[in-house]
Amino acid sequence: MEKKDIYKRERNIFFDTDNIMETQTQNFNECKYCASYDTIKSISDNGYNIFAITIPNNTCKDCIKKAYKLYDDSSKAEYTNIYLQDRVNDKYKSR
Repeated sequence: MEKKDIYKRERNIFFDTDNIMETQTQNFNECKYCASYDTIKSISDNGYNIFAITIPNNTCKDCIKKAYKLYDDSSKAEYTNIYLQDRVNDKYKSR
């Protein structure tokens, strides 16, 4: 089996209470030292295009740094909303 650094999960979610269909792609990054971080790209049929980054507890400093860089480098022109949830440092950012 080939070793990967990123694992991808794609799914469609229908929210019947709001009649919204969401297409979601979640990427899980692998690090040999920690849980790393994961990202979600979400596109809904009501026009939202969201990019979210989650840093779980027990993430190493290098992965935290990569996640913040990814947040800073993400283009607001490409997404309607960009989020970062840092559980290690108890911080939340959005733009």
